[in-house]
Amino acid sequence: MKRIGVFLLISLLPALAILFVCGFHISGLILLFSLILLAYMYVLINEQIHFAQYAKSSMERFNRDVE
Repeated sequence: MKRIGVFLLISLLPALAILFVCGFHISGLILLFSLILLAYMYVLINEQIHFAQYAKSSMERFNRDVE
């Protein structure tokens, strides 16, 4: 969960800069929301990859212990 906050913060800073440059209108808000959503999806995909790697190594250890 800590990584989610870090990635959201990293994605929020350039999005806020773009928002200030573009001005506070609807396209800037849409851009801000889409960048935050992309960062959140990136973090979720990375978490799934790490979980899959952990599950694979756990199954390999279990199979070695059974044999």
